[in-house]
Amino acid sequence: MTDDNAAMAVDSFVAKLTALEPANFGTADKPDFVFHSIIGLKEKSPAASPYAPSEPVQMGTCSGGGDTVANAGVGYQDLSRRTGGLRFPICEFSAYDTVFSTIASDVVSGSQLSCDFDIPKPDDGQTLDLSKVAVAYTAGSAATPHKFGQALTSADCEADAFYIENNHIYLCPEACTAVKADGEAKVDVLFTCESTIILK
Repeated sequence: MTDDNAAMAVDSFVAKLTALEPANFGTADKPDFVFHSIIGLKEKSPAASPYAPSEPVQMGTCSGGGDTVANAGVGYQDLSRRTGGLRFPICEFSAYDTVFSTIASDVVSGSQLSCDFDIPKPDDGQTLDLSKVAVAYTAGSAATPHKFGQALTSADCEADAFYIENNHIYLCPEACTAVKADGEAKVDVLFTCESTIILK
């Protein structure tokens, strides 16, 4: 949130941020973060509406509330567009509740559960029997979890199942669809004493 422009070039910022923690921020070529901007760009109609990433950089400045801003924050606009972020005019003080609600909704919609998971490494000196790995899915409306069975391969997938490939867990397509559709779902990777393989 600023009425000024970025002091650092966008390419440099993205390269430095992604180099810190690629697992969380992605790479310079493919950043995996979203940067929303509240800056000095001119208002849309209605004034609280954000500029979408697909809309061009705006050179005009906002004037809502009789305020004067330094510039349109072209560098921040570029960063928002590049990372899929939204852009709002900083002059619209009375609309900040709408602005933050819109950003929060965007965060929620972009935070769906994943359909693939790393298998945690066992403690030193221990080995992991992949046939005994389990996945428990707790629906947002449920009190108890439902365990998915383990398909031997992706070709053996069933509605409530997962499979393991290259030491990585993948939910089967129907299970993935159900999990992603449930905004309050919870998924846990478990280690059991019995095989979770689905027997045909």
